[in-house]
Amino acid sequence: MNDSASSGYIHRFAVKRSHLGQGVGRELLLWAEDYIRRKGKKQIRLDCMADNERLNQYYVNSGYIHKKLLHWDNGWKINLYEKE
Repeated sequence: MNDSASSGYIHRFAVKRSHLGQGVGRELLLWAEDYIRRKGKKQIRLDCMADNERLNQYYVNSGYIHKKLLHWDNGWKINLYEKE
């Protein structure tokens, strides 16, 4: 998975805890995906902490495909996801 001019990236995506369970995250994610597509990008990419099982499952449930696990010597791990 290389950086690509045909890809759009979602970065630092978060919802305030007081808004959890209200569908705010889903609406924001859909908005971001639509925005990226309107910019002519073919793939949407994001990453998240590999140890956050709930968040990883959220992205899988939202149609993202796990592409790669990155692991550093300091123990920091992230999963890379992509959606066509």
